Amino acid sequence: MTGIAATAIIHTRDFVIKRFGRDRWAEVLERLGQPTRELLERQLRPRSWVDYDRVVDLLRAVKHLLGEQTSHILVELGKHNGEANLRITQRIIMRLASVDLVLRIAARLWKGRVNDGGTLKIVRRNRGRVTVLLSEFPDPQLEWHEYLVGWFTRTIELSGGRKVTVALTKSGSRPYETTEFECRWE
Repeated sequence: MTGIAATAIIHTRDFVIKRFGRDRWAEVLERLGQPTRELLERQLRPRSWVDYDRVVDLLRAVKHLLGEQTSHILVELGKHNGEANLRITQRIIMRLASVDLVLRIAARLWKGRVNDGGTLKIVRRNRGRVTVLLSEFPDPQLEWHEYLVGWFTRTIELSGGRKVTVALTKSGSRPYETTEFECRWE
């Protein structure tokens, strides 16, 4: 079963409360399935794992309730969470390294954030352009892919990339089908 680092849920809660307020967070909680609600009622430890299905349930609730106010809410959420996980020293190192190097390191560290969640591969196309391949992911969901667009965008920005665009060019819709993201920057 695929597990996601609990920080994904912790930072999502923080994002919604900071940007939309506690009342909107309460609405998100009401929209969740019971297993996800019960998970969020407990004190989550940042270094623990949560079931991928709980994360997707939360992403769907956020998109449904807050997507009217912000059309790309999951991309914005992915950007926020991509930065929220980093310590100050990691941010400094990212600024000193090239975008290509940071993305390759992120691909190696993927399994530290996503347990049994496939493989992330970076294919360099040319200067300022890579394709990110997510393969062998057991349960691809569009909401997760939208979230990752934001995560990749913010990672490239924090590494010094400017005018960043990340597009979901192939969304794996069946288990273990490869998903592709095209990333460009200056």
